[in-house]
This record gives sequence, C-alpha cells and structure tokens, in this order.
Amino acid sequence: MPAIKDLITQKWPDIQIDKPLGSGACGTVFACTKKSATTGIESKEAVKVVRVVFSEAAHRQAEEEGISFDEYYDRVKAERSREIELLVNLKSPHIVHINEFDAVEEPDRSAFYLLIRMDLLQALDTFRAQHLADAPEQASAYAKKVALDICDALRVCHENGICHRDIKPANILYGATGDFYLGDFGVSQYTASPDATLTSVGTSRYAPPEQLIGQADPRSDLYSLGLVLYELTNHWRA
Repeated sequence: MPAIKDLITQKWPDIQIDKPLGSGACGTVFACTKKSATTGIESKEAVKVVRVVFSEAAHRQAEEEGISFDEYYDRVKAERSREIELLVNLKSPHIVHINEFDAVEEPDRSAFYLLIRMDLLQALDTFRAQHLADAPEQASAYAKKVALDICDALRVCHENGICHRDIKPANILYGATGDFYLGDFGVSQYTASPDATLTSVGTSRYAPPEQLIGQADPRSDLYSLGLVLYELTNHWRA
C-alpha cells in the first residue's frame, strides 16, 4: 500500500500537503496548497482519498455472478467513478464543488484509490464552542442561514434522485463568503432506481428510525437536518 500523501503529490505535482483534516470510514481528507506553475498564485484546497479494497469476498462475488474478477473490478471502479461524476454535475451553489478527481490502481488490483480535489471549507461542528453562548436571536439567525443553504442543496440532490443519508454538523461546511455547503456524499444513495439497496445507515445520532433499518428517502434527509437545526437553536444540546 503506497503512502496516501505520495498518491496525491504524484498525481498532482502542483499540490503541497499541509496537514490531515480527518479520517473515517469514507476516506481521509487533507488540507493542501495548490500553486500555479504559470502564475505562482496559491490557492487552498482539500483532497479526499477513498481506498476501495477488494478482499476474498470480492473474488467470491465475481464467481457467483459468473464473471471474471477483472470484469468485476472494472465494473466497481466504473460505478464509483460514475457516482462522483454525478456529484460533479449537481448544480447548486451550496454543494461542495469538486475541482478534479481520478482513480489510482494498485498494481495487483487488490485496491484502487479515488482522489478527489475540492474547495477547502470548515465543518459546522468546528464552530461549536464559539456559538454555545449565542443569544436566542443569534442562534435563530444562524440556524436560519444553515437551513436556507442546506435546503437548497438538498432540493438539487432530491431532484436528481440522490438521498444524502448522512446530514450532520460534520458534513455541513462553512466558507469564507459566509455560506454553508453540503459535503461528504460517501454514503449517499441514488434513489431513482426502485431496486436500489442501502449500504450504510449514516450516523445514528442524526438518522431517522426508518433509516436505521435500511429504509431511507429524501424525507430522511430533512429529518436529520431538523435535528441539526434543533441543536443550533438549543446551544448544541440534542
């Protein structure tokens, strides 16, 4: 397994990794600086790396489907790439913008890595401490701005058949312009197909009861957003 940092700098030599921002089930995110080779202008970005591993179970799955492992591997890689392309095409000013992405393979095809370059933003929960003492009017105005921005993002998602399924403060991001953005679609589900199956239940603290048993639709996202807004207007108490 190559070092994740090496994957990024080999793919994009104009990017310098500043620090890791976090790691979880859906990947590892780094804060980076991109420097233009022609102008020398620097800009801040985030790069997310998702490792997709093919275990023995993947080989068994290919056998059960009556296809070669290479066919199965190529299909999974194509599906994951299409998921990202779908997000790239979501047109909302309040969805985290993906600047570029690519897939890098292990030589033995035991895994591949999705490298995703995005705008660098800060998660809503990093501002928790400075808003604990907000007056009711301040908390209400703050929550209203979050609601308007994220509802716009969800409108676009739902119109395109996408259920996010993991609305929580860590996935609501804040930019220098004062706007909020919906990010981290790592467990999102394309709901346009009636045969779609859920692969993750999201975060139990914010998930509606039906989502915990594998049943979610766009209303589930609104439920989760409602819990976030309740926290914002209640000094972050659930």
